[in-house]
Amino acid sequence: MSGGTGTRLAGLVGVALGACLLALAPLLPTVVAGQLDRIAMPVGTVSWELLGGDASYLDTRTWEERTGEPVAVRTDIWAHPEVSDADRAVWSMRTTVLGEDAVLDHVERRAAFDRRTGLAVDCCGAHVAGDFGAPQEGLVFAFPPGEPPGDRPFYDPTLRAAAQMAYDGAETLHGLAVHRYTQHIEPTPVPGPERRVPAELVGLPGPDPVPVQRHLELTRTYWVEPVTGRVVAIAEDRAETLHPEDGGTPADLLRAELLTPESAVAANAASIRDQALWRRAVDGWLPIAFGAVGLVLVVGGALLVRRASRRTAATGAEGVGGPAAEQTELDRERPAGAVG
Repeated sequence: MSGGTGTRLAGLVGVALGACLLALAPLLPTVVAGQLDRIAMPVGTVSWELLGGDASYLDTRTWEERTGEPVAVRTDIWAHPEVSDADRAVWSMRTTVLGEDAVLDHVERRAAFDRRTGLAVDCCGAHVAGDFGAPQEGLVFAFPPGEPPGDRPFYDPTLRAAAQMAYDGAETLHGLAVHRYTQHIEPTPVPGPERRVPAELVGLPGPDPVPVQRHLELTRTYWVEPVTGRVVAIAEDRAETLHPEDGGTPADLLRAELLTPESAVAANAASIRDQALWRRAVDGWLPIAFGAVGLVLVVGGALLVRRASRRTAATGAEGVGGPAAEQTELDRERPAGAVG
């Protein structure tokens, strides 16, 4: 390959690559960013665990209170891609409360929500504990990416209702800037089938079990990375009590302060940091960089092509009317037999 051909090829490649970058630059903050503005679908089963090391709960096998015990709340989340699309996500969630050697509570639900707002929509077989008529509203778990801080309704599957999740300021977790949201639920009756407990447990006489109503009091805190909307950590201060319907004294069912383990918070922060940087780049410096580099490549490539074309033209001219041709004309004018 001659030098002129190589230069021309390099110039054409530069022009083509530069044109691609110039075309891609305006698509980053529009098309690509639009895709990133949707809540991401989980791949496989994603598990969240909250741990409390000094909890107390009622062992319903023996009706004795256990104190200073470890308690864990595990939530497993998985998506249903067959009924999800670019605008709507459908997830199943299974939450289990575990004592040291007993299952204290278990709730399964299926929820559908708008992938841009995170707000629940009624479709696709949504249910709470098999109750397909239970309305789900507000945020069901995930927060919308890129939304400014502000109060939002947040659904609680135990109460089957949404209470306000209030923006509570900004802070930093493992070097990651996050927004803190807090939801406080005053003692509230929990819907569900009637429960019966031994009368003496709630200070009533008689040998027969008596009906009680379960109540929940809860303070829930979420730490959310605002660019991606992803949750970094969760804390819950949970108190559940059993209230007799006819007099008596309420009995504690569960009291626990629960937190995301520190190792999980660090792992979440590291993962989310990379995603947030990419999101900021798509909205900020990356389109500018693509445009600038694309323009340089197009201009530089065009100059190389022009230079190669001039060199080819000059070489062609030299081949037709260059020194060799001039020497032939001299030979024709020189007298016969002349030397030199």
